[in-house]
Amino acid sequence: MRHVNFVNAEWEHIYFSNVHVNHIQLGGTVFDNIKRPDAQRSRLDEEPGTDGWVNVEPVVFRNSDLGGAVFDNCALNGVDIRGCRMDGMTIDGIPVAELLAAYAAAKSR
Repeated sequence: MRHVNFVNAEWEHIYFSNVHVNHIQLGGTVFDNIKRPDAQRSRLDEEPGTDGWVNVEPVVFRNSDLGGAVFDNCALNGVDIRGCRMDGMTIDGIPVAELLAAYAAAKSR
């Protein structure tokens, strides 16, 4: 799809697997109850709407501006953040820059 406008759209029970999204504006977009499959590896399965395929490869945000995003009550275990600008980013109200500085200081002792 190219040059598509989904303003005020509502989607439910959508299956995205190996989808590449490039140049998207997400202002005001809310993702509720997004879930990765419970499977440990990709495999064929009898899940409705998936054509029998469960895909568990990681979701990747690359060269994206997620400034101002809110992750509320999300499972972020196993998330790998690499080479990202994190100015003003907080975790439970604590600035990430302070957390990283405290970690570096404790590690150097």
